[in-house]
Amino acid sequence: MTKNLVKNASNPIVVGDVFDVFTEHVCNMANYNAFTIPLSDAMKWYNYRMKNPDGTVTGSVKEEIERVFGEEAKSYFENLIKDINGEVTKGYGAEIMGNFASRYKAAAVGFNARVVVQQPTSYLRAAAVMDPKYLVKAATMKPAIKESLENSAIAKWKSWGFHETGLGTSMKNILIGQASVREKLTEISMTGAQMADNFTWGVLWNAVKEEVKDKNKGIDVKSEEYMKLVQDRFDEVIDLTQVVDSVLHKSQIMRSRDQGVKMAVAFMSEPTKSYNMMYSAVTDMIEEGTRSKTSEAYKAKKEIV
Repeated sequence: MTKNLVKNASNPIVVGDVFDVFTEHVCNMANYNAFTIPLSDAMKWYNYRMKNPDGTVTGSVKEEIERVFGEEAKSYFENLIKDINGEVTKGYGAEIMGNFASRYKAAAVGFNARVVVQQPTSYLRAAAVMDPKYLVKAATMKPAIKESLENSAIAKWKSWGFHETGLGTSMKNILIGQASVREKLTEISMTGAQMADNFTWGVLWNAVKEEVKDKNKGIDVKSEEYMKLVQDRFDEVIDLTQVVDSVLHKSQIMRSRDQGVKMAVAFMSEPTKSYNMMYSAVTDMIEEGTRSKTSEAYKAKKEIV
């Protein structure tokens, strides 16, 4: 039942494409179902304030975040929440520049043999978070492409084309199979890179299976418990070492709405992931060294006393 018309109204009635409306509704409901409770909990944590018994505020989570990590840390968290909520504000003409950048990247990547050859090299990054012996063993096995797609949501997401910012297929195409001629041509041009990606992740899935089996002696490899451990570990390895185009995998600069920034980082997903891995490794090394020194100093003090 539509609303009644208003006599002498100046605003036109805009009737959208039924498939666009359906796609938008499904996506919004899926996001709502997935993120409403986690976002509510996250905001309760972020806005939490410490109080004395008399009700006076002694501090807050925001203040502690700023004290430890600086003002930019709060900006990072707030931008992440906005992106998850879909609060995207684009300036006039932003869609034109966004489409231009996306098509430029598709033209540069599509049918590019160098891109296809380079895809499997991302496999080596996994050695930063797991023993290389599992990666070497998995490399001699048949890639478990089908099994990884059936059991890992992130693998399925990437198989749809969300492997690089701005190159993913449309949700309309995924849900109802309706795509424009340009989208179909782009999808065909990405076939080589997609096959290389699936191959790489299929081998990585085997590596994770070998690791889980080795670290859980006696576990039934056909049990649900084993598969759940593999899924969780695979997701962890992907999050830390592989490039995926999703709101939870983008760095702060990759989420920028500025078209100039988008153009500057158009082909920087892989380098950004490598930089973040190096930064995390150096940070962990410094923190580990600090803990070791503190522990040694404490032991020495106890001996003196």
